[in-house]
Amino acid sequence: MLSVVIGRIRYLAICCPFRLSWWAVSFPSAGAAVCALRYAQHTSNVFTDSVAIVLLIGVTLLLFVMTVKTLASLARGNLKHLVG
Repeated sequence: MLSVVIGRIRYLAICCPFRLSWWAVSFPSAGAAVCALRYAQHTSNVFTDSVAIVLLIGVTLLLFVMTVKTLASLARGNLKHLVG
């Protein structure tokens, strides 16, 4: 699932304006980060720790950007624009 999501995230900002449906990307991304963190916890080495940290930072940034965009659109009163 992560490989599909990563391939689509690159083009998401280019092809589609921001909508609430962008939040669908957050669940598989966060799930992959959690899996990587748990795997790194059990097999602690530099590679698994690095992958887990990179995924966690990426998901954190992704969620932050989507939260800011959602709140900014709501503050401007563009709820209809976000949904449809």
